[in-house]
Amino acid sequence: ANFDPFRGQIVGQDAGVVRDLRAAGAIILGKTVTTQLASAPDGVQTRNPWNRAHTPGGSSSGSAAAVAARQVPAAIGHQSGGSVLRPAAYCGVVGLKPTFGRLSHYGLLPGAWTLDHPGVIVRSVADAALLLQALARHDPRDPYSAMQPSEDFVAAAREPIVPRLGLLRDLLDRAQPSVRRATEDAAQRLARVGAEVREVRLPAPMELLLAVHRIIRIGEAAAAHAEVHARWADHYRPSVRALIEVGQLLPAAALVQAARLRRRLGTLLAAWAGEVDALVGPTASNPPPLAEAGTGDPSFQAPWTLLGFPNITLPISIGADGLPHGAQLIARPWAERRLLRIAAWCEGVLGPLPAPP
Repeated sequence: ANFDPFRGQIVGQDAGVVRDLRAAGAIILGKTVTTQLASAPDGVQTRNPWNRAHTPGGSSSGSAAAVAARQVPAAIGHQSGGSVLRPAAYCGVVGLKPTFGRLSHYGLLPGAWTLDHPGVIVRSVADAALLLQALARHDPRDPYSAMQPSEDFVAAAREPIVPRLGLLRDLLDRAQPSVRRATEDAAQRLARVGAEVREVRLPAPMELLLAVHRIIRIGEAAAAHAEVHARWADHYRPSVRALIEVGQLLPAAALVQAARLRRRLGTLLAAWAGEVDALVGPTASNPPPLAEAGTGDPSFQAPWTLLGFPNITLPISIGADGLPHGAQLIARPWAERRLLRIAAWCEGVLGPLPAPP
């Protein structure tokens, strides 16, 4: 839908991630469809190339659909909840969300400053590594951009390792039966060829992680959109307007407490995650729902977005309904090289999916 504050605007320069892709030789074909302001699960959207009655997920709807439909080999996505990995999983392709601060935020329209993650949607782990190699650099224009030494991600994807994996029982218990079965089957396939797979439980309640994410999400969204919302509230879709207006009512003390909890949870989960090479679980709780029902459940991504942990989704199977399932691998912050090595090994066992019919 047209959104008056931005109608007719021509941006004068590339976003940081686009600039870095161009510098690496990429050809930018154009923009893909996203939900309104990368937030609204309602309204007109792209359809899933596996079944056009279903959603491709959101907010990076067009990016995932274009990659799955073989229109482009790679696309950029954006995630402040679950909007890179969930669309990739729903469309049967690979999605990578690096550590917070690894990729430039410059030029992104903010949804929530400390949750916004650029990411990539591709068809293989090797392609994910190639894009990460081009994009992982410090951008002095971005206050959240981290100073990290250069690393060879492409080489990492060529050096698969047999991993020790922690299968997240918390996610399996919350998943719909078909998703749970597909993930457990994938874990068994990995274990049969050498992976060490053991069930683990989060060291903090899932409900707490989701609540902290929600408070920070709505508080930062209210602040980021304050000026535009004040003038153009009627142009927001109902779900986005509600998110902003609830955020405007949030007490400052709640946001401060959420920030304190986030730091403590990040330290706790980073130490706990270090007991295995990576965590594994379903990427989303449900298969792609019908398009009229929205863009799906982001809750299986929210904890890693909140904490800034890197994660990657791989396609694992096609369900009885003809729609793809995905499983995610999660690592500690700044462990993308190890994550890519593990993902490359898992991809070799599980294999890519064919193109949509």
